[in-house]
Formats: sequence, C-alpha cells, structure tokens
Amino acid sequence: MATEPDIRQLAQLLDDENDEIAVNVIAALLAREAELGDLPAQLQESSDPLVRRRAHQLQAALLFRRRRREFCARLEEEHPDYLRGLTDLHMLWFDRDSLPEISEKLFQLVDEGRKRTLNDLDDAERLMRRLGFTAEPETTLRPENYCIGTIIDQCCGSTALLMGLLREMSGCAEWKIVRTLGEFGLYDGESRLLLGQGQWRAVDAPDTGSMEFWDVRSVLRFAGAMLFSSAVNGDSFRYVLTIAQALTGDEGDEILNFMPYPYGPGK
Repeated sequence: MATEPDIRQLAQLLDDENDEIAVNVIAALLAREAELGDLPAQLQESSDPLVRRRAHQLQAALLFRRRRREFCARLEEEHPDYLRGLTDLHMLWFDRDSLPEISEKLFQLVDEGRKRTLNDLDDAERLMRRLGFTAEPETTLRPENYCIGTIIDQCCGSTALLMGLLREMSGCAEWKIVRTLGEFGLYDGESRLLLGQGQWRAVDAPDTGSMEFWDVRSVLRFAGAMLFSSAVNGDSFRYVLTIAQALTGDEGDEILNFMPYPYGPGK
C-alpha cells in the first residue's frame, strides 16, 4: 500500500532535535496507523540515527497496540486458545521479553505433562508436586503471579491460572476450572476436586451447586483484571492504561475517566 505524501512529509519531522515535537509527530502518525504501510520499516533504515531511534519508538508503539488488540479480540472468542492467551498476558506486562522464548517454555511444559498421561486428579496432584509449583491465593497482588513466563521460572503463580494450565497439560477436556468457597480448583466432572492453595490435594468434590464453573475466557479476563489491579496498586500509570486498553479495546486515554485522580480527571 502506497503511503500518502502528507504522511511522508509528517515523518520527515522525526529528525527534529526537539523531543516534544517528535512525540507529537509519533502521536500523529499513530493516529493514521492504517495508512502507514511499510513506512516505519523504511524509516528504521534511515542514515540519520535520530530518525532510526524514533522510528523504532514508532514501531514499538504499533507492536504494543497490536498486542493489546489481539488480547482483546481473544477475549471475544467463544473458545479462546488458553496458552496463547497466557503468552498475550505476559507480553502485555513484560513487553521487552522475547515472545518466542516465553512460548517455547510454555509449550515445553505442556508437552511434558501430556507425555505423562494424567488419568485422574491424583496423577495431576503428583505431577504438580513433582514440578514444585506453588499455587498463590488471588488476594496476592503480584503481577508475576499472572505472567506465565515468571510463573514457569519461579514455579509459583495464581491458583486460577495454574488450574487452567494443568487442564491443558492433562488434555482432559472434561476437567473443569471451578471456584468453591473462594478457592479455585479443578473438577474432574464426576466426584473429585483438586485444590492447590497451601498444598496440592485431591479431595472429594462438594455438590456442584456450590461450585462456580469458569471457562477459559473468564479465567483470562480475570487474570487481566488482576494485572490491572496490580498496576493500580503499584501506581503505574503506564500499565494501568495498557491493561485497561487491552481489556476493553478502547485506545483512548478517556477510558480511565471513571477513576479518581491521577488516573481520571481531577475534581
């Protein structure tokens, strides 16, 4: 797609020494994202190091936008890919990490679980104990608990996410992620329930009327909401805005108007 002449003229201002002007130019280019074509890639080949640096900033902003949109679109799917959703979440927070490396670690872990043939929740309990995973309660507002790369590295993470991960490792579609008495677990659809907080333990399942059944989309949305809460708790405007945009698909700053100052408008 050919780039409009006025956009190319605008891009020529990226060599301005004034950083404020450059920020406004990048914002103006982002506003016409659909018309940029291969211009960002061309600018990264410039002989001017200042233009190259700002072109990389533009390209990074476009990449972050795409990641937010992809996660938001995944939440709209009836049956989203859980593993892809986990990597999406990780990259929203740890945006400088390598997506191929995170994906490789995740899929290696899932393959290891599937090779072991988990016949029941007792097998699942033994696997999680052997792997050394600790399931943290959802009241622990640590973003690392909701980012799959750090969950694998630290063998510690959100109980909800670990139950979803274990379900993927088992390959048992009949196993369901549930919440009962304020705790997430994995229900085998018959009579057993796996819990993880404190220690992994397979127990007799309560009556299904006392269990909330969670699908993949609900778990991913919940994890995104917990990351949003972590960002607010850590007073990080950048992540508050990023996660809010990823959850809603709204790219404007006005998305935070419902919040008090400094995120929303002051009274």
